[in-house]
Amino acid sequence: MALPIWTGYMQAVLKGVPVQERPVPEGIIKAGDDGKIRRKPECKA
Repeated sequence: MALPIWTGYMQAVLKGVPVQERPVPEGIIKAGDDGKIRRKPECKA
């Protein structure tokens, strides 16, 4: 019940604020747009 209210509030408050991309830490496994899970190429683990 609270999520739609929070989402609407945050959209209004953050309107016009640029998105800040953050680097993915080494070793983190990330799902791609295709849903496949893969390690970052530079990860040695």
